Amino acid sequence: MLIKKLIKLHFTFTLVFFISFHIAAQDADCDLACKYEKLQELQSDGTKDSITSYQGQKKSFSVTNNKALIADRAEVQRWLDEITEWKLYYDGEPLVDGETKMRVGAISGDLDGFSVNDFELSLSTEDQIEKFEFSIEEISIRDKGANGLVNTRPESLNDFIEFTSEGYDFEQYYSLWNSDYDFNVLGIAFSEDFLNALYSDPDFAALESVGLFDSMSFVLRQETSYSNTFVESFYDLNQEFQAQWKMEIPTLSREEHREIYSDIYKEIISEYSANYYFNNECENDYDAYIKEAEEELPYSVFVGDYFVCLILSDLDVAYDPDYLIDELLELYEPMLLRIFNERFSLTYGFSWSKEAWDVASIASGGSIDAAIFAANTLLATKMSKFELVALLDGLGIPYEYKGLFEDTLYDYYLDFYSEAKKFVNFPRGFSVTIELLEPINPEILYQIEDNPMLLFNILNKIRFELKANPRFKNL
Repeated sequence: MLIKKLIKLHFTFTLVFFISFHIAAQDADCDLACKYEKLQELQSDGTKDSITSYQGQKKSFSVTNNKALIADRAEVQRWLDEITEWKLYYDGEPLVDGETKMRVGAISGDLDGFSVNDFELSLSTEDQIEKFEFSIEEISIRDKGANGLVNTRPESLNDFIEFTSEGYDFEQYYSLWNSDYDFNVLGIAFSEDFLNALYSDPDFAALESVGLFDSMSFVLRQETSYSNTFVESFYDLNQEFQAQWKMEIPTLSREEHREIYSDIYKEIISEYSANYYFNNECENDYDAYIKEAEEELPYSVFVGDYFVCLILSDLDVAYDPDYLIDELLELYEPMLLRIFNERFSLTYGFSWSKEAWDVASIASGGSIDAAIFAANTLLATKMSKFELVALLDGLGIPYEYKGLFEDTLYDYYLDFYSEAKKFVNFPRGFSVTIELLEPINPEILYQIEDNPMLLFNILNKIRFELKANPRFKNL
């Protein structure tokens, strides 16, 4: 039951911000505030005349004729108030039966980014018995390259759909790829009542002492130089646990970007985005929407209902997991194979506090401590190649490849020994880095099953690195 509530809460939060970041002005001469004032005048006069159609007034989604989407607190707060007052519906039923309240604090923004501070959301059941609240200290994004594309306001919902289904042109794509970014969602905090309910669940009870879910954050950064492009992200749970990811690749030339744009980016857009936004039964015509509703609903509610329909109708479809995975692999295969044609470095890391480690140790019933003790015994002194081979003799390596595999395994053992010893003596995290030193022919990947010796062709071009106890990242 609690897991279902968490999923519903997460979905509602995601939906609210997805909608609020894409509510747009209805035409070039009159923005959402202007249209809403006119709408109120019509309602006060009892007028039910049809409203101007914006279907044929779409303009190019360019940086030269648009203002920032998220920039004014009063406007964003009005969108949220309209959504909470009129409610969002799917298949004739309200998304939330009870009362919903949303509030934002300070907001700033321009074409290159925005910052939303002190967002609060409150959900309660119709009978007011159950109530869920959470807040976010900051949601922000900043394009340091000042390309004017990150926070651009579409002219209408249809303009947004058309742009999303067509994607960026090459110059926009190239500028964005070579820019520097910061994206932050900081200080996600749940109310005390919600946390008490969470920690009362036996699966989460052990985490209460460290307050693992008291505050959560997500950070994504990209930095591009003449020689390299560096991307990193990390999830932080109350400065008690962090999951880190980073990747570094050589900065591509303009010609290489153009090839990727034509062969991969546009293919993905045409196969996924176009089908996703156009092959559905969600109403994207405002005139038809208010005619069916038989009342003049705010444009923000129209946009909200569209995205509710788009997301939930997609979730309603019964997917065959195997078929879905095959489709995704087929779609992204060119991009995945291209990775092996470029040098790159990929790192995954995990860090945790002493308190979080103690909680995990107790929750495991001693299994973690037993594993650390066994590892300490194995790493007390550095083993010879003969000792390691004897220890790993049960791996079932084919006899004809055994010598090569044993040499390779021992080389890795020597490389990892000192860091592994640091970890077992003071286990506060670890990171694993895979670095491609030179391009790999993708054809080898298809031939390994028939000729396992080709694995050494790959291993000779890859460097593995293990690091003990990486530091916590700064929020």
